[in-house]
Amino acid sequence: LEPKLDLLRAQNYFRLYSVDMLGSCEYMPQELFECYSETCEIYPIDEEELVLARALALTTCMTSRVTTCNTNLSHAHFRSSIFYYVSKVPEDIKNADMEEHDFELDGWARWDMPSEDYYDISQFPEEFTGYDGSEIWTFIHDRIAFHDDTLTDEYDADNWKADFNKAVSGLHSCISAHIVKGIQKKIELDEGFEEDCEWTDPKTEFDRRLGENGETPQAMENLYFGYMLLLSAAKVARQRLLHDCDSGKIDEDAAGPLKDVLSSPLFDDESIGVAYKKLHDHAVKDEQSSQALWEARLRTRDLFR
Repeated sequence: LEPKLDLLRAQNYFRLYSVDMLGSCEYMPQELFECYSETCEIYPIDEEELVLARALALTTCMTSRVTTCNTNLSHAHFRSSIFYYVSKVPEDIKNADMEEHDFELDGWARWDMPSEDYYDISQFPEEFTGYDGSEIWTFIHDRIAFHDDTLTDEYDADNWKADFNKAVSGLHSCISAHIVKGIQKKIELDEGFEEDCEWTDPKTEFDRRLGENGETPQAMENLYFGYMLLLSAAKVARQRLLHDCDSGKIDEDAAGPLKDVLSSPLFDDESIGVAYKKLHDHAVKDEQSSQALWEARLRTRDLFR
């Protein structure tokens, strides 16, 4: 699916999003100071200028490396390494965000209200920035994940709370995988690391973050658990998404790549439903489990905020 998803996320409909990037954290005190590290700078789209300099520089750099080093770079890698810029956010995307800003107060998610600030995930993709997020993840695992007497095992108990923890850990593992990939990418491109960066060896970081003898021995298992939940959710939403493609609600440029993704036989593989079935069966196994599900709803909101 990765090449198809790379093509999908290059479309305006799926790469531009409005979010309050400067919103204060609601859960822990913080010091407000300007970060001077270029590796983690994120800026909204400039409505007035086309910013092509870095894309051209990257193209020249990578072309040179291909020529001189005989490096075999795939189209997907080449695409993901070059920033796609737009000079202006299309009005139909702004209008759609304004019209669909509402959500259920008792629902499972909260999101920022749309504004004039839009960010481009092609301009700022998943990268290794050297940022130390350990304090945030400690809060998530200690405070948002469940730890009570009903759990005989943090991830594998006969309890939906363990399944929730497993999904949260899977999300963490996904980010860790991107970090390891980003470290390897910096090495391959000879970009160098910040002087005080302590994470410079991809194998060491994989073993620590994702390995069986690392900080979370179940990290890879939890990663696949979360992956299967995500695939199951996409399968449930497939007909609605296809309807939006056919009705024109999703623009034509994005509809084609999206249909290509949703036509993957992976979504019809019964094995992807194992994680969902496990979570569902645990959630409805008895009255006590069902009545406690409101806790999952609240903590999911906290996690996604």
